Amino acid sequence: MTGCKFFVPRRGLMSQRYFVAYIVIIAILIMSIVTGCMTAQQGKRQTADATLTAQVKAALYDDPLLRTRHITVETYDGIVQLSGVVTTSDDIKRAEEVTRRVTGVKSVRNNILVR
Repeated sequence: MTGCKFFVPRRGLMSQRYFVAYIVIIAILIMSIVTGCMTAQQGKRQTADATLTAQVKAALYDDPLLRTRHITVETYDGIVQLSGVVTTSDDIKRAEEVTRRVTGVKSVRNNILVR
């Protein structure tokens, strides 16, 4: 049996088990750290997006021509999406202009409709 390549003495088998367990534990720890960092980054992004959404809503409300319009604001990673219904195409342009002036807005997706 000494010529068999797959024969592992009993003591070597235990060493292999401990080694595999050690590797599995290290892998779990690394995955936990990476996942924790990603979650923290996502939390920061979500907070920044919520803040930006609030700033855009405030800017739209502060504009006397847009105050009474029903415009929905959503933000993802600094990209602001406007949606809703207004009465004129000038309102659409103005809402986009006001939104672009808010600090932190990377781009604007304007999905506002005229009715």
